[in-house]
Amino acid sequence: MSGTFCKGIKPFEENNEHQRFITRIESNRLMLAVHQSENIHLKYIVPILILSGCRRNEVLISAASCAGRLMG
Repeated sequence: MSGTFCKGIKPFEENNEHQRFITRIESNRLMLAVHQSENIHLKYIVPILILSGCRRNEVLISAASCAGRLMG
């Protein structure tokens, strides 16, 4: 076989992307929970995530990259 047995078959297109945005009420509840949390770092981290739309790891990688440049 030459590997052409799939010739002419169209690949299946996955369309499982789902976007959801946080509502104002959810945002207010989240920030209230952040301020009540014992974790002192959340009040800095959560607004960055909400305002940027980035995922947690995207922010962490960006911060590490920036810190690396600042350190020389």
